[in-house]
Amino acid sequence: MTSRTTRLSLVLSSLLVIAAIVSAGAAGSPEADAILGTWQGTSVCTNREVAPSCKDEQTRYTCTRGKGTEGGMHMVAEKLVNGEFASMGDLDFDYVPTERRWKCELKSAHAVWSFSVEGDRLSGTLVDVPTGKQTRTVSAARKK
Repeated sequence: MTSRTTRLSLVLSSLLVIAAIVSAGAAGSPEADAILGTWQGTSVCTNREVAPSCKDEQTRYTCTRGKGTEGGMHMVAEKLVNGEFASMGDLDFDYVPTERRWKCELKSAHAVWSFSVEGDRLSGTLVDVPTGKQTRTVSAARKK
């Protein structure tokens, strides 16, 4: 090969690698996408001393790919009220690969939601930041 052909080959190879990386990032990683879908279960109070007005709930979470960070997730949270699901609000989470968890800090409540997935089970916690104490635990199954 000539040096020009070698350079052209290197440039094309580099472009292919960059395209593959960009394409993978746009699709999200399989591990980070594990939370996508609809989950139904319970959200139970674990510390009424820190959160005295907390109430146990039957819940549903719908998770879609979020905007922003790779592996980000947007969650629509609902609770069962009088036999129908009512909105509790929407949250945006960042995926933390080293922890294999999605996290969202609630500035207004000064707490952190954290979720993990194992197969078709979703587990979550809500931790009060000032005290460092857990106030809720979530257990849900993937809706099929």
